[in-house]
Amino acid sequence: MKQFWPPYVFHVFCLFAFLTFVISPLLIGMVFGTSLLESDHPAHIKMIQEGLAGRGWPAHFLFHIVVYLFAGFKSTYDSLAKASIIVLTLCFLAKAWISWEWLRRSCVVTAMATTRTLSTFLGVTTLTLIQVIALGLMFAGPIIRPGYVCCIYVGQITPNLYHNPTSLLLWPFALGVFFAGYRFLQDGRWRMLVATALLLAVGVLAKPNYAMAYAPAFGLATLYRYRISWRTAFAAIAMLPTLLILVWQLNATFEANTLTGNDWGMAFRPMVDRQIAFMPLIAWRAFSSNIPYSLFASLAFPAAYVLMFRRTLVRPGLLLFAWAILAVAVLWLIPFVETHTDGRIYIDFNFQWGAVISLFPLFLVTLGDLLSNPAASAFAEKDGRLSLVVNYRALIAWLLFVAHVASGGLWFLRQLYGVGYA
Repeated sequence: MKQFWPPYVFHVFCLFAFLTFVISPLLIGMVFGTSLLESDHPAHIKMIQEGLAGRGWPAHFLFHIVVYLFAGFKSTYDSLAKASIIVLTLCFLAKAWISWEWLRRSCVVTAMATTRTLSTFLGVTTLTLIQVIALGLMFAGPIIRPGYVCCIYVGQITPNLYHNPTSLLLWPFALGVFFAGYRFLQDGRWRMLVATALLLAVGVLAKPNYAMAYAPAFGLATLYRYRISWRTAFAAIAMLPTLLILVWQLNATFEANTLTGNDWGMAFRPMVDRQIAFMPLIAWRAFSSNIPYSLFASLAFPAAYVLMFRRTLVRPGLLLFAWAILAVAVLWLIPFVETHTDGRIYIDFNFQWGAVISLFPLFLVTLGDLLSNPAASAFAEKDGRLSLVVNYRALIAWLLFVAHVASGGLWFLRQLYGVGYA
């Protein structure tokens, strides 16, 4: 009898339905700004209203323009809030679909022998297993510090968050530019370079921090891969629009006495009480009482996997690319801080955003490598028969991933029940 829904369509439907059911209550509470659910959403919706009133737009205005379009060019708070929920839900689903689709296409776990073993021992298909893993990835967070549950996110780097709308909008673009750039590094196809340039330039209008980390890592990787060549030159040219936008955003944000962009018929409002200072680790210490633990809590799963399976990695180049982008993001995070003009540290810790956005692709490709690595398999074949075996290195890696998911799940519930996004 023919199935009513093909397995692929069924799994995509279940993925979207579950995530929409889970994320919608949190977004609704945050966007409409209840006293319990703290977030950045109401402030960004008010930025749209201020921009429409002629008081200036933020330099990273993509989210605000998209929400205004989805609101049908209405400027009331309720209209913009409802449109914001739709936009952010779609972005969250896009992030999940890209992740699941890449795991489905790239993981060697789909081999026939492993599929039979999964069905025999676990009673699930490979598609279902990958779907469950992708769902867990969407809620992974920093590992909770025992006795310090009040600050799961603050001071750490997280692969997921929900309280910042521009980050939620950027993630699908970040995943697209990550994989497009790596494909160009693999085979040098020009269309991948064009896709990289377009996605990065659009993404920087949503939030500049990921581009600040991605562009240097991509440039160095291109130079290493192609040396001094036409491909390297064209890659540099492809990064030029993003660089120009970044320079303009820096000027529009931190030039204290000017409203820039009036020639466009739009004003971009500078932050008059803010400046960038070189103060190594000062900002991080203001948010974390234990930086080494913060690094462990943030990177335990991907770091442990690479260390334990360093000789048998399936895609070492892809993992190196993801780690390089994160490393550049952390190099932005460590030395710089935004301060008020009187020297006080600005509480938003905005140099953290590049590391936050780049950590999710690292988690994703690490999971893909773990699922594809024969050395990490829990199944062994002997005399033509498959059996379960204890693989301690793989077990440690999976337990650390589960710890990230469990901690992130608790953090999600704390936000949902009004504890705040700390």
